[in-house]
Amino acid sequence: MPAYSTLKDFVDALKTGKTHITRRFDLFFSPPAAVTGHADWGKFSTGNWSTGPPPWLGGFLGSIGLTPPEIAHVLLWPGPELEKARDAAVRAVSGSGVVQGKAPKFFWELSNGQTPQTLERVSSAGVPEIVFLSPRTAVVITHNPNTNKDEVEVHDV
Repeated sequence: MPAYSTLKDFVDALKTGKTHITRRFDLFFSPPAAVTGHADWGKFSTGNWSTGPPPWLGGFLGSIGLTPPEIAHVLLWPGPELEKARDAAVRAVSGSGVVQGKAPKFFWELSNGQTPQTLERVSSAGVPEIVFLSPRTAVVITHNPNTNKDEVEVHDV
């Protein structure tokens, strides 16, 4: 999770599990039919990002509304964890057998783990969820003298 401009934004993310990044991912993946028709779907659905993100991913993330610091943050997420998110999103959107594809929902949470992780789960309503877990120990609060505001950043990647 890149820097927030205010502590309020950080607290809101803690309460809701939603950040600008997760909201942009939610928008992109809904509805599933629009995702599978996207120009980059072929690259997205067949790739394997375990060793790191593909070169085209940064431009794609910018096209869905992520800011440069958010793009940098996503591109630094550990490759195996990024691959878990990619694979889970593809499976959710594609469906399986008689199960129709569904738009996954994305969340962010703090964890007691030591490294960033990606968790796949299903809500009680049957909605696929992809959760980005950042270590609590990575939270850094600083004061910006230029804006006279406290800022929160998670240095987990």
